[in-house]
Amino acid sequence: MNAEPLRHGPAATLPARFLAWFTVDRLCRLNTVILAVLVFFVVCSNYGFAIAGTTVRWMRHPENFLTIPVLVSLLILWRERRWVVRITAREKVLALYLAFTAAGLLYSAAARAHVAEYRDVLRLLGLALALAWSVRDRRGMGIVLAGFFLGSLLNVAVAAYQYLLTDNPSMLHKVRATWQDKNIFGQQLELAIAYLTAGLFCCARRTRWAAALAAAVAVHGAALLMTLARASTLAVAAAVLVFGALHRGKAAFLAAAGIALVAGGVLLAVPARPILDRLASIRLEDQGLRERLDLIWPAVLQRIQREGILLGTGYGGNTNPERPDGTREVPITGRQVNAHNAVLQVVLVQGLVGLAFWLAFCFFAIQTAVRLMRRSGDPLHAALGGGTLLWVMIGMIRGTVSPWPFSLTIRYNLCVVALLTLAVLADNASAHAVPPSSPAAARTEPLE
Repeated sequence: MNAEPLRHGPAATLPARFLAWFTVDRLCRLNTVILAVLVFFVVCSNYGFAIAGTTVRWMRHPENFLTIPVLVSLLILWRERRWVVRITAREKVLALYLAFTAAGLLYSAAARAHVAEYRDVLRLLGLALALAWSVRDRRGMGIVLAGFFLGSLLNVAVAAYQYLLTDNPSMLHKVRATWQDKNIFGQQLELAIAYLTAGLFCCARRTRWAAALAAAVAVHGAALLMTLARASTLAVAAAVLVFGALHRGKAAFLAAAGIALVAGGVLLAVPARPILDRLASIRLEDQGLRERLDLIWPAVLQRIQREGILLGTGYGGNTNPERPDGTREVPITGRQVNAHNAVLQVVLVQGLVGLAFWLAFCFFAIQTAVRLMRRSGDPLHAALGGGTLLWVMIGMIRGTVSPWPFSLTIRYNLCVVALLTLAVLADNASAHAVPPSSPAAARTEPLE
């Protein structure tokens, strides 16, 4: 007797019918939509904002809802009963780095107080795995990207309102949209500009897409100027010019013209004095730069020499000890040490071993990006590669005077992981698309 019809027939139980209806394809589509909605709220519902005298805050901790797509991913794994994440040297290095990070809790002086920070690492890993299990085609990538960029555009609208209409004296034209800090908002804009600009270069021959992407780059660039975040503004301008010069012959000129038009348009359309004064303050004698050169960096180097250059202070151990007179050991405000330099920050917390992992991360990110740009015939995949490369370039430039990456809020880090994971998925899809006769195709398995 064949018992298979009983499982799906009239005698089947309600749970069995429910699970039978939720096929792997349907679960993947459902989880993709959930992830897109989650990313949208991660981008634009961080701390709330004031409008017309009322504070708007619709979801203060969107990262807590990551449990839902992770559980759906586990259901997909259970239904498929197979491992679908492609394991390469890139993933092995990531696993080693996570293990090293976990070991850092064992010798960190502040491990108990900062176990919550390691929980954020698990959230990042959960988001990456949920995306890897759920997003299996170009349409899924587009849905997740739509969630991110819709949230980012909403932030841009809030930023314009803050700059033009708010009378809050604490703002001082340093817009922050729904983020708590202008610099973190500036870095979220960096992320958006990187991928939008790459998309613009990849879709330059498609008039409608090029016009839409150019407009999106322009409004994000205008919002970045309104933040008065000098490091982010200069890093974006420099990286876009270099990227344009590397990407295609006339792109550098077009990028320069675009940056000039955006800057000129913003300065004509909004009260320009705060922006001009902020940009004019960039010089070697600038107080913020002199503070880094003369006070912060030497103090951080002393801590590194004293507490261990090989392994650092341990994960979560970048506390700023307080002296008997009430001042901090590193001359910056706050209990946490912000070295205002990416390399110093990594070495302080995780030593030279952590620096090696950080450099490996940069290498694999650049390798993935370049491979996508060279071999992918899909403009979306190529844009994900170009955006990743451009984001790394921006981060390296800005990282000379501020931490980067994964040293900021969990919400920003989740945005980064979402876009990087999509780039990895695009890289895997491009590898599968290689002609069967090529050597690369022999090392891959076809996508289902």
